[in-house]
Amino acid sequence: PTEPSNTKPITMIHKHLLFVYGTLKKGFYNHKTYLQPALACGAAVYVGDAKTVQAFPLLVGGERHIPFLLHRPNEGHRVSGEVYELTDGGLEAMDILEGIAKGFYRRELVAVEGHSDCWAYFQGKKAEVNPIHLVECYDEYTLDLHVGYVPPTAMPDPRIFACLEKES
Repeated sequence: PTEPSNTKPITMIHKHLLFVYGTLKKGFYNHKTYLQPALACGAAVYVGDAKTVQAFPLLVGGERHIPFLLHRPNEGHRVSGEVYELTDGGLEAMDILEGIAKGFYRRELVAVEGHSDCWAYFQGKKAEVNPIHLVECYDEYTLDLHVGYVPPTAMPDPRIFACLEKES
C-alpha cells in the first residue's frame, strides 16, 4: 500500500534538557531575545528551577560582563539556574548563540537536582575571559550582575531563528 500524498513523514524529535544559569534565565537579555521565541514556537519548554549537584565556579568577567562556568567540579558553589527541555532545533539554536563552533563555550552534561543530567555551557578554549584574573565566583547570576552585560552583536543572529523555524 502506498502512503497518501497529503501526509507528512514521521520524524523523530529528540528532547534535550538544558540547564541555564546566566543570560538565558527568565528576566535576562538572552532569554527575551532567544529563549522566548524558542518557547513560543515549541522548540523549548520550561521545566523548572534547579541547582547543580556539584559545585562549579560561576564567574562574570570580560569587557562584556559575560557569565560562564568553569568545568572544575567541586570548586566554587552549587549553581542555581533553570532547566528547559529543547528539541534538536532548539538546542542547535542555543549552541549557535553560545558560540560552540567558535570555541567560546562547550556543552557538557551536568547533574542537576530533581532532573536527569542536563546539558550546560562551560567556558570554551577561545573564551573572551581569562579566569586566572578573576577571583570572585557566585552561586547565582543575578540582575545586579547582569547590569554590565553587553550582548555579542547589535542584531540577533538570524541562524538562531532559522533553527527555531524548523520546529514550527
